[in-house]
Amino acid sequence: MNHHQSTSQHDSEINLGNPLKNGWRIFKRYPILLITLSLIYISISFIPSYAAGQSAARGYDWLSILITVVGIPIDAIIAIGLIKLLLKIHRGESVRIRELFSSDRYIWSFLITSIAVGLVTMIGFMLFILPGIYFWIRLSFAQY
Repeated sequence: MNHHQSTSQHDSEINLGNPLKNGWRIFKRYPILLITLSLIYISISFIPSYAAGQSAARGYDWLSILITVVGIPIDAIIAIGLIKLLLKIHRGESVRIRELFSSDRYIWSFLITSIAVGLVTMIGFMLFILPGIYFWIRLSFAQY
């Protein structure tokens, strides 16, 4: 296998050599789409958190808990959709914003992985700060 064949087979892989340069190149190609996706994700993530905080501040702890419990899977579905769309954009595939909401088949593995990563990181921080930082960095891409 010559050098040309080996590099062409790896075109869809993420280049870790210069992530800022690569990210900026992709952003320049799809600025409206990426800004729209970011605003949708931030809005959908922020609204339940804000509502839960306001409910708790007004003494409605039960409502705060309910909003949080309902918001977690919704946020997970949007996060999974965002990850899928960003990977498709990186590969040069076409995307539609409605695909952001079509990731429910990965919800359980995503939630279980998120809980496991959170627990391992929390235990690492309780043992000492450095193991927590190590686990946090080591497992930061586990959901992908």
